[in-house]
Amino acid sequence: HVFNQVFFEALRVPVENRVGEENAGWTFAKALLEHERLGSARHSEARRKLDRLKRILTGGTGAAASLSGDARWRSRVAQLEMQVRALEYSTMRALERMEETGVVGEFASVMKVKGVAVNQEIDEAIVDAVGPDALAADAAFDGPAAKFLHPGARNSIEARYWFRGPAIAGGSAEVQRGIISKRILGL
Repeated sequence: HVFNQVFFEALRVPVENRVGEENAGWTFAKALLEHERLGSARHSEARRKLDRLKRILTGGTGAAASLSGDARWRSRVAQLEMQVRALEYSTMRALERMEETGVVGEFASVMKVKGVAVNQEIDEAIVDAVGPDALAADAAFDGPAAKFLHPGARNSIEARYWFRGPAIAGGSAEVQRGIISKRILGL
């Protein structure tokens, strides 16, 4: 239900219902995929998750509380902050380009690859900070990190960490790297 695949065999569409020229469907689909890929960068989600990580580190108990003063953790959070900020600015640049030219272009593939990587790094940092309390639970999550979860969520830390849907939506990282190598690098 999150990802679906639909096959049409021997489909006939009346000419009056056709969008664009005959046999140009893939061209339209590629343009739509560029928009999906840009959205897959998920810079706003990265910002929210980074803010959650900071709250965990400053207001946490147990292992998370001791991490807030650790120089390696401060450095890790600073690196994540820079990556999120770069992702936000790059997304804005892509949107400005789209507004000026009417197309997103191959830059969407770059944004998708980087955006997914940044989001996964933040998810991993959250799991590392929360420690064993981030593990899956059979019952409703009620550990020390519960105050950082969405109300009523069942262990959303672990669920978000393992949810890799955005990594394949709009084309996997391998597909994006193929687009980048052909259309940007000319390889």
